[in-house]
Amino acid sequence: MTPATFHSNSEIPAETRKGLAYSRAAGVAVGLFLIALVPFNAARWGGHQPPAALLNAEAIYFLVYGVLLILPWRKITGKMLWRTLFTLLAVLSAGFAFLMVIDLMFQNLYASEAGLKPAPPACQSLMIFTALIQAPTVLFLRHPHALR
Repeated sequence: MTPATFHSNSEIPAETRKGLAYSRAAGVAVGLFLIALVPFNAARWGGHQPPAALLNAEAIYFLVYGVLLILPWRKITGKMLWRTLFTLLAVLSAGFAFLMVIDLMFQNLYASEAGLKPAPPACQSLMIFTALIQAPTVLFLRHPHALR
């Protein structure tokens, strides 16, 4: 039995289309959250002053990555533009996971210095998972035949 090959979005099973739509909606939500977080980035450190370079890098990264996450990927028609933006999305998604791990390490360091128990990384974990699933989601929405 050969695997099914899909050539258009209408050939994708409804459950798969729904899953891709939910994944994109989660990506847009994370993108909007990251953009909204930029002005309040320093406040989430709970009174500790992390390195200024980390705060600035996070703010720029959150803004650029948030914009990439909320792009209307289906409406990008230029092949070269789409490939460039997709490559940037894939690289920044992996970088986002790395940045969140560094962020979490600093927050745990500050918590242990203050004699506090570090908070569980639930929010960071959800954002990392959502971020890492965006590149395949965008790819499968663009090239449904890649779903086999």
